[in-house]
Amino acid sequence: MNGDVAIRAKALRQVFGQGANAVVALDRVTLDLKRGELTLLMGPSGSGKSSLIAALGGLQVPTDGDVIVGEQSLWSKGRRQINRFRREQCGFVFQSGGLFPSLTALKQVAIPLTYIGVEKRQAYRKAREVLEEVGLGDRIDSLPGEMSGGQNQRVAIARMLSKDPNLVFCDEPTSALDSENGAVVANLLRREARSRQAMILCVTHDDRLRRFADRILQIRDGQIVQDSQTEKEGVEH
Repeated sequence: MNGDVAIRAKALRQVFGQGANAVVALDRVTLDLKRGELTLLMGPSGSGKSSLIAALGGLQVPTDGDVIVGEQSLWSKGRRQINRFRREQCGFVFQSGGLFPSLTALKQVAIPLTYIGVEKRQAYRKAREVLEEVGLGDRIDSLPGEMSGGQNQRVAIARMLSKDPNLVFCDEPTSALDSENGAVVANLLRREARSRQAMILCVTHDDRLRRFADRILQIRDGQIVQDSQTEKEGVEH
């Protein structure tokens, strides 16, 4: 596999149901995703976007095909190895953010690190660093109810980035945000892809994100129907 390729989908097929009731969510998708790029995955509801992220991120075993990471097959591994892959290599960001109402921004990021074995002092130091990185150094003691939707989404991104993932999967991370906050989050994701050399795949219906993307994939009826590189404008580095 090419050294720039972070993860590969190989003839992925996902079928739900059987017989006349079968629904083909993915129809033999083959795709390389590169390090250092923010890729948008766009398409109508039911087109296969979530199924593709689930298969690539080790969340749902495909009906057929495979995912290749570092020359190794993901779906030939056992459950424990797949869980380890998700824990150590993947980061996930969802529309809701999933923050705890009673925890400060600092604790939202630090406490999950302690659960995966990071020493408490180091976890809090790392949390401070990453919150500074996403522009929230002055809000570390704020609760979710004291911050805007855009700030809360940046806390969720900081929590994900604190694990230093190689592979990042985002599902509609800006759909609940206004234009200004959506742009901040999109620009942050692209900047992190570059600075960390991470692969970031972002499912979105939000056309405002196009100008921040390195690549745009269009999916329809379980197939990639368009794959284009983009011209970036107005992006902060």
